[in-house]
Amino acid sequence: MSFGSAGAERQALEATYEDRAEVLRAQARREGAVCRPVFVPVAQDVPCGFSRLGERSSRVGDRSGRDEAAQIVAWDAVAFLPPEVAVRPGDRLRVRRLGQTLCFEAVGMPARYETHQEVLVREAHSA
Repeated sequence: MSFGSAGAERQALEATYEDRAEVLRAQARREGAVCRPVFVPVAQDVPCGFSRLGERSSRVGDRSGRDEAAQIVAWDAVAFLPPEVAVRPGDRLRVRRLGQTLCFEAVGMPARYETHQEVLVREAHSA
């Protein structure tokens, strides 16, 4: 399918974005003699699309080897964002989706195109 121009293609892509994201970046904050990373917003209310790729699962077992041990499930996804939003590896994305807030960490460099960028993200416990 040809849109005739990158602007028309971008407009068509962004019409499918149903979510909003906040991009957060770690900055060192000194607390006495200790420096701690604190995530601060670098972009807010960014329209985005979000696609789940799949699950990673690891079982945490006890010494008896029983199977009913706690299960930890994390999942990977791709966030589709406008190309001008700067996302770096290690940045956190706080995504508002269907009334929920999901937290992810950017993994690797985004794939950038004229019309959008694709950011591989992995579930993070907090942002």
